[in-house]
Amino acid sequence: MGHKAPDIFAGMIIENTFTSISDMAEELFPIFKYRPIRVIKQILLRIGWYSDQLVGDITIPILYITGQEDEIVPYTQTLKLHALSTKSALVELYMVKDGSHMDTWFKDISAYMEKVNNFMIKCISI
Repeated sequence: MGHKAPDIFAGMIIENTFTSISDMAEELFPIFKYRPIRVIKQILLRIGWYSDQLVGDITIPILYITGQEDEIVPYTQTLKLHALSTKSALVELYMVKDGSHMDTWFKDISAYMEKVNNFMIKCISI
């Protein structure tokens, strides 16, 4: 998205996201981690959604938000995307201490909105 049309977007906010559908399948169904079963996983998955292969080309600012208690998407996947975002003009990470998948904004709404607001201000001044 941002790597294909950088003049359309001032920045991106990505919250509680995964590295790829394949990684999430292994997270939800650990049996897919075993080599003989991986072939079945590849047959079942029609889309790859390989964010980990795309974020390295994004040049616009990115704010990653993740809950440390996310019960669906491990926060380590967001950390990996953050680390891979090497071409972005600005890369920030906001980890919500007790945040789960659906309530990162709610844990401390003031801090959350301040982080988002400050990021947006930085985006328009780059």
